[in-house]
Amino acid sequence: MRRAPLITTELAQYPADTLLDERALASALGASPRTVRRMVARVELPAGFRLGGRTVWLVGTVRKYLEERAQSAASRSADIDASLHRLMKARARKIARAGAIAGGCVEEVESPQPAQPPLERVS
Repeated sequence: MRRAPLITTELAQYPADTLLDERALASALGASPRTVRRMVARVELPAGFRLGGRTVWLVGTVRKYLEERAQSAASRSADIDASLHRLMKARARKIARAGAIAGGCVEEVESPQPAQPPLERVS
């Protein structure tokens, strides 16, 4: 089953102190109520709180949570990029050193010592 991308601007339209129940939050996210429950279980959304027998979320809390997750993901991505860059540089240095060592061996093989004539027997 193909999933629609999660792109939402609807949450931005509500004041931060607005309460949304599960259905309203699902609608704002372009998802189903079941998906909202799954996202909460996977810690992709903050847990709501019970009010009048329903689970509700403050819009400001949800927006802040999503913004923090986005910033954290961006930070991790930058850290990973920096680590990969360091590893690639180290690998390039290692390959260059190996090439220099191999190049030295090749030169020795390509320029062997002159052969000595065979010894003659003296009787």
